[in-house]
Amino acid sequence: MHFLKPGLSHFPNCLKLFRVARKQCFGSRVPKGSQTWNQAKSYAICLLAFLTVFGADFVIAQTTPVNLELSLVVDNSGSISNQEFDLQMVGYANGFRTFRSEIASFPNGMAVNLIFFDSVATEAIQWTHLTTEAEVDLFADALEFFVRLPTGGTNIAAGMMEAHSIVSNNFDGEVLIVDVSGDGTQNPAPVQAERDSLLASGVDRINGLAIGPAAISDFYSDNVIGGTDAFVIAATDFDAFEQAILDKLQQEIGDTLDDLVECTFESNNILCDLDAMGQPTGDYIVNGVFTNLQDIPGTHFLLPPDAVSPAGVELCFGSGDQVLQLPAPLNNGDSFEIGADTSNEEAIIIKNAMPGEEVCFRIVLLGNNGVECCTVEVCFEMPPCDCLQVDRRLDDLGDAFFCLVDPTTGDITLNGSYTFQLTNLFGQDVHHCFLAPLGDNIFTTDFFDLVAINSGPLGQGQSVLLSTNILAINPPGGNVEFLVTIHNEDFSECCTRVHSIFLPSCTSEPAMLLGDINEDGGVNLLDVQPFVDLITNGQFDEKADTNMDGSVNLLDIGPFIDILNP
Repeated sequence: MHFLKPGLSHFPNCLKLFRVARKQCFGSRVPKGSQTWNQAKSYAICLLAFLTVFGADFVIAQTTPVNLELSLVVDNSGSISNQEFDLQMVGYANGFRTFRSEIASFPNGMAVNLIFFDSVATEAIQWTHLTTEAEVDLFADALEFFVRLPTGGTNIAAGMMEAHSIVSNNFDGEVLIVDVSGDGTQNPAPVQAERDSLLASGVDRINGLAIGPAAISDFYSDNVIGGTDAFVIAATDFDAFEQAILDKLQQEIGDTLDDLVECTFESNNILCDLDAMGQPTGDYIVNGVFTNLQDIPGTHFLLPPDAVSPAGVELCFGSGDQVLQLPAPLNNGDSFEIGADTSNEEAIIIKNAMPGEEVCFRIVLLGNNGVECCTVEVCFEMPPCDCLQVDRRLDDLGDAFFCLVDPTTGDITLNGSYTFQLTNLFGQDVHHCFLAPLGDNIFTTDFFDLVAINSGPLGQGQSVLLSTNILAINPPGGNVEFLVTIHNEDFSECCTRVHSIFLPSCTSEPAMLLGDINEDGGVNLLDVQPFVDLITNGQFDEKADTNMDGSVNLLDIGPFIDILNP
């Protein structure tokens, strides 16, 4: 954690000057692809003039990039008792502790300082770079145990003036926020002037936390806050201050982190590449789901060769190229499964990596004309290729699972079939396979006689398709893990691997009530006739599949009667 003394307000760095100039000349954001030649020319002339006039007052300084700069401007006036001051500082400290993991998740960290205002303003904690949870805890301790400074009147404008260091410090933030909290008001004119000055200098927004009656909140709304998405949070008294701090930091830290997530790539299926004889080639296959969270439609994926580690590892798509063209534009919110089919033409191929080695690389989504939409950096540990391999790509999980409600316990259960390809890489024949859930999941089939299924032992490099049903009690969604073990003829264990699959969440859709054939919200005599009709006509309805074997037949009558008469 680095405590940096702020620079002089007359000498901010050139990167920040450019941002200010751009804002003055063309608003908060320069339009791309839509400006006319005259607009572009006017912008260039304005920018050149601004830099020419004001650039002499700026010096080049080395800055540290951060994702968020947050200046805390806190009331220390005489209207706040020592007990209330302590509640205020403990609230700030616990707020930062609550969001320690979010702060540590910022790729470049955040920079924060603390300013107290009364009749004058004092920077109590200089600009501090927070990048880890431990550093956040140290900063929180500094807040909680800060010895109170002498008090005075209420000069909010002085505190906001001191906050100008946010544009002149040694950090270059993507988002600049000034956060003012207090329980009083003052003459509006100087507060409004400082608000306007901060916004003109490049601050993205000024938020407020008003303590006390509605009149304080109204003053902050009218005179203190400003900028895009600025807000005031009200705390009726200092006892409510800590919750107000949590709500405020959620918007300032949590939402900023959410905005940084441009795209996602999720994979739980890193495979050993096998030749025609089922022998490992030394390469690895990565497939997974890429989701575009940007407004720019993507048309191609790029694997930059200079962004792969460790040195010597190479990356390409199954076609041999570093670029993969999408069959259709990938719009905001759309997902595409890279390497969904077993031909591996669209899969990511990793070459020259060793088992157990962590390989990191970037996947870039490109739009028309090669414009970058977003970049995802991922790291995976390469699995060993001398035991077994489970390939889940033969199963469509989105259609395989559905949610049920147990009418007696109210438990929500995820039920569905799971089919996978098991490949023996052990080097010896194997005869049996077991599945063992890690958690509350239940497999209807957890033992497989490979000799019976394969018409003989499963030899080195041979593969076989296996299917089971999975019951997950109150599943949260996401990846779940289970053990896959293979055994020889006398059931001695040959090797074990942990396999993970993605289960959908039952909380995102209404759960189905098993036995409620007419969908009236209960299982009663009105469901009997529809149940009989389904069996008679040989039709399938998952609500009537009471024994959950994937079909509706006479075997469902007993469980249906049990549900009807618990």
